[in-house]
Amino acid sequence: MNPQLVKRIVVMGVLLIILVGVVWFQFFRGSPAPSGGTSAKAQSKAAKAASAKAKGGVAAKVQEGPKSAFEEDIDLDELLKQVREVDFDYDQARVGRNPMNPLVGVTFAKAGPSEGEGEPGGEPDFELLALAQRMKLTGIVWDPAGPVAIIDNNIVAPGAELPGGIVVESISEDQVVLGVKGSEITKELKEQ
Repeated sequence: MNPQLVKRIVVMGVLLIILVGVVWFQFFRGSPAPSGGTSAKAQSKAAKAASAKAKGGVAAKVQEGPKSAFEEDIDLDELLKQVREVDFDYDQARVGRNPMNPLVGVTFAKAGPSEGEGEPGGEPDFELLALAQRMKLTGIVWDPAGPVAIIDNNIVAPGAELPGGIVVESISEDQVVLGVKGSEITKELKEQ
């Protein structure tokens, strides 16, 4: 015979023996132990009480252990009395949110006067101008109420301050104007 066929027959035989063992164990191993932690003595007392009652005799009172939290009798009417209705006005409780502001991600705060910085309109810094020229505009989400742009993988809005003190002056549908100490640099969105 083919060695592959012999191997398959042996594997099938082993699986068949395991299957028969599992089926026998499930059906013929006896009655399962009852859950709830009742002991054998309590089970025998309950069996004796049931047989005495069936014969017409008086059954001895069977002692039961303490009930767990799941076995307690629950009074639904009492629970319903404890429920309170609360007046709730959604329009007063909700917080207004601009959908153009991202909930996650890196954003820059609005630019404001900082200590140690010169006044706007001073002599332009050529290193900052070069930095602003190298910044890459990769996207604009245009909305007249709240436009945003993606500059160097950062989400910015008009008035946001970028590293080096560069300020986003304005965002239009296809360009962003950056301000560097009084000078303006226009970054146009290029199609790729």
